[in-house]
Amino acid sequence: MPQCTFLIYNARLFGNSVVLPVRWALPMLWSYQDEARRDALVEALQNELADVVGLVEVWDARVAQDIVDALTAHYPHSHLVCGNRPLGMTNLGTGMLVLSRHPIAEPEFWPFARHFPDGWFTEKGVARLYITLPDKGGRVAVLLTHTNAGLLERDRRNRAADMHEVAKVAAREDVAVVMGDFNTTMAEQDVYAELQVQDCWLERARDGGFTFDSERNSLARRFYPTLRWWPRRERYDRILYRGVGVRAVWAEVEHTDRYRFGDDCPCSDHYPVRARLAFGGDKQE
Repeated sequence: MPQCTFLIYNARLFGNSVVLPVRWALPMLWSYQDEARRDALVEALQNELADVVGLVEVWDARVAQDIVDALTAHYPHSHLVCGNRPLGMTNLGTGMLVLSRHPIAEPEFWPFARHFPDGWFTEKGVARLYITLPDKGGRVAVLLTHTNAGLLERDRRNRAADMHEVAKVAAREDVAVVMGDFNTTMAEQDVYAELQVQDCWLERARDGGFTFDSERNSLARRFYPTLRWWPRRERYDRILYRGVGVRAVWAEVEHTDRYRFGDDCPCSDHYPVRARLAFGGDKQE
């Protein structure tokens, strides 16, 4: 039975990307030592066990290419997800990058509707590509997505619309791995029903699994100062799957020193989540 390990990580790397006057007015809320964090991320991924890595919020294409070039020996296959709108002052692009030990085929991208505010300066959406599994396991569809953020009721409606688009793409596949930063709070779990997926973390680990934790993560408090007084813990980043004969072997959130740099600073305001899936066998253990 072929098995494959997946990792999803919101890297929050803006690099030298420029968008809107707020980028210059409030730089401390956008980036922090991006070059050092990029280098620490590359070093961590050079020792990463995952077969397929999905990165979101790599907003600078040059930073994305630096990551690809530095990891060619470890991840010989990659795909930088390109949107449909030109990059520039009002569009940072999709910010999504896939790294893989196994061949990638037929990548496509479907943009979400341009919801305010994210859709005004990024091109969020869902990407689908096929990964060839090891051990003659055929190929599997991998979907990478990053939905709209925010805590207002308007934002929740926008996320629900985004998830509907993800569900339409996933429904085309008999077997699919769906991973990304879904930005859903613990009160929004109903939006996953339409995807008809299993959640690796809920299946194998159950408790916790917070990939955004302002109590633990110093960069989260730096980028969002109000969280110093109103902490937030959410499981924004997830690895989901659908299909007969697929099961989660294990799942974990990476809280170790591997994804850190400098004086005990994490590489991002999120933590990566990793899961191993088995394909083509009896779903029941």
